Amino acid sequence: MKKRILVALGSISLVGGLLTAATTANAANDPLPGGPWPACTTPTDFFCIDSVSVDNGRGTVANLQWVASGTANPVDAPAPAASPAAAASPAASPTAAASPAASPAAAAPAPAPAVVAPEVETVASTVARTGRWTSTNWNSARLGVKGYDGIFINARPTFSNSSNLWTTIEPIFVNAADNKTFLANNKASGKNASLDTDITFTVKLRVKSTYSPNVTLGAGAGMTVKTTDGSGFRVITLVGKPVSVAFASDSKQCQGETGKATSKYATLQAISFTEFGIDGVSNDIIVLSDGLCKLSSPVWNAADKSFVFTAAAPHFDVDGTTVNRGFYRAYVPFNDAKVLWGLENPNDAAKALELSVTTDEATGEQIVENANIAAKNGVISIEYEGFKYSQPKLSVKMKKGYKPAAAAVVKTPVKKTITCVKGKITKKVTTAACPAGFKKK
Repeated sequence: MKKRILVALGSISLVGGLLTAATTANAANDPLPGGPWPACTTPTDFFCIDSVSVDNGRGTVANLQWVASGTANPVDAPAPAASPAAAASPAASPTAAASPAASPAAAAPAPAPAVVAPEVETVASTVARTGRWTSTNWNSARLGVKGYDGIFINARPTFSNSSNLWTTIEPIFVNAADNKTFLANNKASGKNASLDTDITFTVKLRVKSTYSPNVTLGAGAGMTVKTTDGSGFRVITLVGKPVSVAFASDSKQCQGETGKATSKYATLQAISFTEFGIDGVSNDIIVLSDGLCKLSSPVWNAADKSFVFTAAAPHFDVDGTTVNRGFYRAYVPFNDAKVLWGLENPNDAAKALELSVTTDEATGEQIVENANIAAKNGVISIEYEGFKYSQPKLSVKMKKGYKPAAAAVVKTPVKKTITCVKGKITKKVTTAACPAGFKKK
């Protein structure tokens, strides 16, 4: 009997960035308000974007600021020059004014930071946005080398009346004539522009204090999702780097070995689910993949204790000849591994667990010999890269015949008592030899 870790989710499909399915909020979480959510404007707001920061991987971390569409980008103002009027003020002493030592020439303003030219040319798409998150040093800090002028945080429920939170980071193009903001397209391809895969994005979202996400599915590298309590609300912090994903205009292109991608670009997105989990599971499991065509919820098969996930993408890249290869990364906390597989010793993960792949094209279940399974920092990671699409089903379960390592038996040495004498004095000791002046009896 199969039991979904995420109940009532059904089938999820991300086609060209559009998710299609039918889900409803569960009893523990009310439906989320529609989106995109705005930037927070007061200390008590929730269901809004609290803050956004970026790390360019070259030593610069920038806290971004929200700039509404139609407003010019903020710039670093140069240091002001000395006021000529102040220098000619009649209140100043004529002698002092005439003295070069008393009134040195004002220092020239600091030069503006050098602008780094973008590597990719972008244009405005037809999709308008209400603004962008950007900074005064966006270009000088190499944050715009991929051609976009800022980012938009598209946080919203997956569907109407859903309690599942879908967050996508989108590149923004700013029209130079009127500062209006649009989603950025790659000029050469006419498709979505790519995010910079060297940048680590950190997004903090405020939600209602009772909102409790469980499992996260996403497309990203090094992604983490943490929930902390704030003052009257909760903060969900999403951290990660973008990854390149092949998209199809039709889900049929994600079936078999003939499908072809219509676009491929770097994106960063996550879906935080709230559906009820298996009893005892902490719901901190994260599953990452670049197969977003039919991204489905993980399924727990109690019969063979397998954690099953299906990814999907077009078999071929945009050129129609290069085969798309994917990645799968699951991160399961130690306590959850104990609940799911009865794994008492997390350090046994590599020899206790195995990853298998089943595809429509291959016969039977294939064990992945080169999967990387490790335990570190309270989490078991299962990582596998390089498999072919279209729809691989990846299953993590306990190896047949696995036996936990026996606990080491520590033998307590038995203390032996000896009798020692010195004249008429007798002593019993547990040492190997008698004290000085005594002889063993």
